[in-house]
Amino acid sequence: DGKGGTFITWKDYRPSNGLPDIYVQRMDSAGYPKWMGNGVVICDESHDQSTPAIVTDMRGGAIIAWSDWRSSIERDLYAQRIDSNGVVKWTVNGANVSDLSYREHSEKIVSDGKGGVIIVFEKQISGVWDIWAQRLDSSGNKLWGAGGVAVTTVAGNRRNHKVQKDRNGGAIVTWQDLRNG
Repeated sequence: DGKGGTFITWKDYRPSNGLPDIYVQRMDSAGYPKWMGNGVVICDESHDQSTPAIVTDMRGGAIIAWSDWRSSIERDLYAQRIDSNGVVKWTVNGANVSDLSYREHSEKIVSDGKGGVIIVFEKQISGVWDIWAQRLDSSGNKLWGAGGVAVTTVAGNRRNHKVQKDRNGGAIVTWQDLRNG
């Protein structure tokens, strides 16, 4: 959090409908919660949310991305920004990252150094997994199209990606693929 503490995010089954929601907590340098004892709700939309990823927004807060089943078609990705006081900054239940009719998941997230993020994820199209990316600005607006941009389009499945910021507002992405069988 830039002050010796940290942000922690998780999926939580506490609602009575039995489906998980996304929460976040800021801990101080001694390990004490800074916000409500049970965390701040990031998304409590009535469908399943899971696999949250988190990164600093470089402004004292954090941005969380997660996989979400609210379309009831396939998993989509959403993200939310929270400030250092625990106030949610983007639209209720998150800004959409990619909501095309494909399965998107396994999101990894890095700061763009300007209050936004680059989110790299796996997208399944016609049974093949590809690596895609989306950039959100500090207000949660998509900068790379409705579904993001393909990181690679070579033949074969691509999985197990990693992402690291490049210190110029971009990212370096690595992955495993089957182009050689």
